[in-house]
Amino acid sequence: MKIVGVVLGVAAGLFTAFLLGTPMIELFLGDCFWEQGCEPHEGLKFTGAVLATCLAGLFAGWGVAALFNKLVAKPRQRQVG
Repeated sequence: MKIVGVVLGVAAGLFTAFLLGTPMIELFLGDCFWEQGCEPHEGLKFTGAVLATCLAGLFAGWGVAALFNKLVAKPRQRQVG
């Protein structure tokens, strides 16, 4: 049953990272990223935005997996075993 929690966690993490991609890029770089570029350190800021997005996805996925395992998998193990 824990594998279901892991699968849900991975799905939630990917979904969160997908949804936060564009807002993080706009937050770190502003509107000039979508045009032609604006600063010499644009690559570093883009890397920071991607890392922040991945970190948010990691925490969201870990939280969903832990919550599922705590609320569903553990009580179900106690009933069966």
